[in-house]
Amino acid sequence: MQEEDDFALAEVAAPLVSRTPVTARSNSMLMEGIKEELFQLEVERKQGQISQADYEKAKAALDQTLERALKREAQKA
Repeated sequence: MQEEDDFALAEVAAPLVSRTPVTARSNSMLMEGIKEELFQLEVERKQGQISQADYEKAKAALDQTLERALKREAQKA
């Protein structure tokens, strides 16, 4: 009976352990996406493909998202 209880506990605990790398990977993907968007935004601005108002709006949104992601990451450390 004890072996069955240990097995059941292992099944419940296993998903909790496996979430950590997924979360780290998700944060890494988020940061990579923000970096790519910032780069693309700067390219569009330099090439004159985006108005100054649209640039400022998009840049502020990306900056805010980056700030939130960094704060979340700092809280985990």
